[in-house]
Amino acid sequence: MPRPRRSNLSRQSRNARRIRNIANERTEEEQEIAREERCVSMARLRASQSQEQVDERAILAAKNKDVDDLNYIIQNEIIATIHSFKSIDCVTNEDEATNYPIEFLNSLDVPGLPPHKLRLKVGSVVIMLRNINQPKLWNGTRLV
Repeated sequence: MPRPRRSNLSRQSRNARRIRNIANERTEEEQEIAREERCVSMARLRASQSQEQVDERAILAAKNKDVDDLNYIIQNEIIATIHSFKSIDCVTNEDEATNYPIEFLNSLDVPGLPPHKLRLKVGSVVIMLRNINQPKLWNGTRLV
């Protein structure tokens, strides 16, 4: 395996610092993360009073906790009945049931998977991550 060149290492170091700064909601003056007129940070979203202003922008979040908080805020804005969907919470091998209590399994928050208790309202925007035998629907499809 070839060793990375010094210029690649310094670029990787700069990129790592930028990602760390984004996660901590800090930016450098020379760093352009995204065009400001099209994006809004969590801090600006919370301070915003105009729904139209938020609707026209992309919302970037570096942490899953921020995404969960944002989804909660948006769900509360939709006027509809909330529907809850729970994942399967049983162990297939009864011998392993003592090693993995159901409460523990339900508390796991795995990236790329929905939470154990998914709460949605009619009109919520969702993106299909995995298609299970549905014609004309593809992974990454945006649905309402």
